Amino acid sequence: RVRAADGCLFFGRHVPDDAIRRLSEDGFPFVYIGRREEPGISYIGADYVAASAEVAVRIAAQGHHRIRYLRENDDAPASTDRERGVVDGARGAGLDTAGLVERTDGADVDARLARWLGEGVTAVITEETDTGAALSGLTAAIARAGLSCPGDLSLALLGRPATPAGAVPALAGEISGFSVPMREMGRAAVRLLLDLIEGTAPAPPRHALLACAPVPGATIGPPPPAR
Repeated sequence: RVRAADGCLFFGRHVPDDAIRRLSEDGFPFVYIGRREEPGISYIGADYVAASAEVAVRIAAQGHHRIRYLRENDDAPASTDRERGVVDGARGAGLDTAGLVERTDGADVDARLARWLGEGVTAVITEETDTGAALSGLTAAIARAGLSCPGDLSLALLGRPATPAGAVPALAGEISGFSVPMREMGRAAVRLLLDLIEGTAPAPPRHALLACAPVPGATIGPPPPAR
């Protein structure tokens, strides 16, 4: 079906690797929206590393010393980049990164949250994904524990939630973090694909990572008094 077109845009965390590789080897014009690790593939992505590092630094600047990054089990490049950014940012801010990253399918967050609070954790970062499992599991656990953000626990999201602000009672408002430049990525990908089809672009692969705009939000604040 793809080869019936002059070119194609691909988007998603789980486009089949073998199909992508065959199209690349055959010289079929296509652009992937999102960073890819395979050589020879043109893509337009978001600079998740820099944006995630900025969020970790922002949290540290509020006075937090013990934080956790809760990500999903998926190893898509977007998740890998976000984790790298959080770890780099936390380390650069002088925070201890031992035990910083934990993975979840969203079903076991209540026990994790209780443990984190006992360990003195005062801020949690999580990621935006197509399933939303980590975010929904975390916000539900926060609500069940009777906590508020940022009064009891600061919360940051690497991306934007699918649900509107205010949908979770525990949150004071829009979740702090960053926004993904989806429209800009789409526009740039279309332009690049047209150049590839028309033969006006330099030989592929062509790569670009676009900056993510910070979202101040209302869920990051100073740490609460010692429990």
